[in-house]
Amino acid sequence: CEHLLLPVQSGSDSILHKMGRGYTSEEYLSKVDRLKSLIPGIAISTDIIVGFPGETEDDFIKTEEILRKVEYDSLFLFKYSPRPETLAASLPNHVSTNIKEKRFDKLLMIQREISLKKNKELEGSIEKVLVEGPSKKDPEKLTARTRSNKIVNFYSSRDLKGEIVDIKITRGGLYSLDGEVIEGGC
Repeated sequence: CEHLLLPVQSGSDSILHKMGRGYTSEEYLSKVDRLKSLIPGIAISTDIIVGFPGETEDDFIKTEEILRKVEYDSLFLFKYSPRPETLAASLPNHVSTNIKEKRFDKLLMIQREISLKKNKELEGSIEKVLVEGPSKKDPEKLTARTRSNKIVNFYSSRDLKGEIVDIKITRGGLYSLDGEVIEGGC
């Protein structure tokens, strides 16, 4: 499937170095560009930690910039919290809880805008999906996943669990898509 979790953690090279990551933001972006050129339409998810010890406003802005540049399909976002017996716990300049929360909220808002835009762009497209079973929110609907790991909900009079079917996307929402089965598809 055309989905990959590629953790960036931070857009700041100084924070990446403090975290012990073996790459720079430039190297990371180069990998993203290569992936996108080799696999058109790939969905990329990432992990980001805000408020790592010593993270300045400039460091945070670099993380915000990488989020906007890559336009991730989804984001696993965390506020740094010290873990006993880790090097990071002993680092100076811990970021206040208030600043971490503000940075967290800002990145979450940006990602929501990106996710909604990307999901809306799928409206009208035909997607192959793997049907998982009844929707958790509406048992009258089925839930499936696209090849790029997006959730699609749709009505069907047949039990399609475990099948791959073609779905026309009728609505792109923030967290999922709605669609309708293309009869005779696949």
